[in-house]
Amino acid sequence: MISVCLISHYGERFIKKQIQSILSQLSEFDELIISDDESTDNTCEIIQSFQDNRIKLFHHKKDSAFEKYNKNKGFYYATANMYHALQHASGEYIFFADQDDIWIENKLQKCVEKLQTHDCVICNYNIIDENDKITQTAVIKNFSYSTINHLIKNHFMGCCMAIKKEVLSYIFPFPKELRMFDIWIGILCCQKKNIYFINEPLHLYRQHENNVSPATKKSTNSLFYKIQYRIQLIYQLFYHTFLLRQ
Repeated sequence: MISVCLISHYGERFIKKQIQSILSQLSEFDELIISDDESTDNTCEIIQSFQDNRIKLFHHKKDSAFEKYNKNKGFYYATANMYHALQHASGEYIFFADQDDIWIENKLQKCVEKLQTHDCVICNYNIIDENDKITQTAVIKNFSYSTINHLIKNHFMGCCMAIKKEVLSYIFPFPKELRMFDIWIGILCCQKKNIYFINEPLHLYRQHENNVSPATKKSTNSLFYKIQYRIQLIYQLFYHTFLLRQ
């Protein structure tokens, strides 16, 4: 059984195409877990309109404590929402999904093939605009299996990742104030040395004005913030790996 964990928040513009691209690759025994972060637009109505028993919609209550992070609060909200979705997943293999992207045909099949022998798989991706036009191909040029390299330049894109369910045993619990779940999961899998990168683009990442993750856009965060964030992440990884699990 496969679980796809999709997080939504005001996703009415693009979520229908994403759901269609995912459902077309799932069997009747699989599930699409959708955790919605208090959307008040038509997101939930669109989800429910599918009337598909494979879709399981859950409602997540946002933690107002993340408001203190101002322009970066979206990362914290998205990570908390994904944590909520993962807690409802029951599949042997778990895929992560955003609300506004599109899965390329055979993405699921090709990732599951590699998950037979690896705990975590990440595929390459193309970037599309608001009209589904490809603007950049095979964005990840030199994927690294080194933890240190990902702390400098993160290549883990949650929407391009899939894991075996047993991975949850060593990535849970998420730290209370974790900024990005994808780098957290990716680095912990790197430490286990059981990760596989598929260079073929199997995912269409939609870039638009409301993205939480900027992908190829240049970050506007200050150097101080970037250093501070990485120090916090290193501490979270150290605590989780060497203290929490003792």
